[in-house]
Amino acid sequence: METLTLSRLELRKDKEACATVTCNPFVHEVTVTNRQKVKVALLGTVLFPVRMLLTVVVFLILWPISRLRFLGLSKEQISQPIIGWRWWFLEALAWTLCRVLFFVLGFMRVKVRGRMAPPTEAPILVVAPHSSFLDAVVMVPCGLVTVMSRAENLNIPIVGDLLRFNQAIVVSRQDPESRRSCVEELKKRVSARGQWSQILIFPEGTTTNGTALIKFKAGAFIVGVPVQPVIIRYPNKLDTVRWTWKGINIIQVLWYTLSQFYTSAEIEFLPVYTPTQEEKDNPALFASNVQKTMARALGVPATEFEFEGRVPVTRVGLLKLPVQPGARVIETRLQKTGAGMQAVLNGMGGLVEECRRLPAHRLTPEQCAELLNLPASQPDTHALFTSYCQGSDGLLDPREFVLGMLAVDKTWSVERVLELAFTPCLVPWRVELSHPFSLPCQ
Repeated sequence: METLTLSRLELRKDKEACATVTCNPFVHEVTVTNRQKVKVALLGTVLFPVRMLLTVVVFLILWPISRLRFLGLSKEQISQPIIGWRWWFLEALAWTLCRVLFFVLGFMRVKVRGRMAPPTEAPILVVAPHSSFLDAVVMVPCGLVTVMSRAENLNIPIVGDLLRFNQAIVVSRQDPESRRSCVEELKKRVSARGQWSQILIFPEGTTTNGTALIKFKAGAFIVGVPVQPVIIRYPNKLDTVRWTWKGINIIQVLWYTLSQFYTSAEIEFLPVYTPTQEEKDNPALFASNVQKTMARALGVPATEFEFEGRVPVTRVGLLKLPVQPGARVIETRLQKTGAGMQAVLNGMGGLVEECRRLPAHRLTPEQCAELLNLPASQPDTHALFTSYCQGSDGLLDPREFVLGMLAVDKTWSVERVLELAFTPCLVPWRVELSHPFSLPCQ
């Protein structure tokens, strides 16, 4: 067994590399040339419906098999490792069908590197980068190892039954008690000396475009046992597999991927990482060091990016700030409208007056554009305001836009913006236009 450790010099270099990261791992767009569009259209008309039909057939076969595994068993028996024919026969049958499924989906070339460690050597497999639901292809060389999944997935037809078949560890991120139960279940299984199968975890907790590794969740590292890092690569000319926070949607992922002759995947098993005593006592440090080890093997940065709620954020000092600050997006879009930042700041009197007159009033993007003398018909103008839209009505609170402009107005200091943003007298606004954009409170 090979043990990996990181020196202080290596960690410092990683931190310096992270500080220079400018990529956004949460956005993935597929750029298709005209030639590729024709190819996808021609192949898609044949391959897509055939592959989708075969996929449905495989799932319909897997469904009764997953139900059969626990037929007649008590809750206590279900909570224990499955043995006998329910294990050796149904497990082999399900694994074979999974291989067939990925062959049907076009994964005809799955290259495996390295050696997969046994459960007694590494009870947990940590896999990154997490790109999409198609990352389940890692189950082909790993076998039907136990996975960790969101509790919500149990409610998905067929998928929920397959997770139960897998005896997956499920967790609800919104429920602290569920997270505690998940940790206890994880401890129970890794301490069972190989009675349970290995546990496969995607420590990033969400999908990215693979340009960087985001911060690893500490859950896989709390128990302090050796883990084996596993890397997934998709060396394809057209990167269609990834499904991220923004970019192509699930339908496009399926259409583009299933319309290719084949999709290549590479799975690499890195040496087992055995934690030091310091890492055992500090799961966050353990997670960070494994992340850096995997990032180095991938040749990408290890970052502090993560998801907080439904928004990607990064750590800056003691704060967690959005990866894509809305104000900076607004500044970029203002340039596209042809108006320019200063021109808009100089013309915000009407919008500021609207905030003063009706503090709780919500406006349409067209109304805001009219108050700022912007061309409402331009797509860039509409995109400018919809960045602040709230709810299904498409309306926005102009005060949010006002504060957004303040944040990028170089004549305002950070202290003044924060003071204004957290001052109760914001409602109603007390405005004096001695400055083209000044909102002093009384």
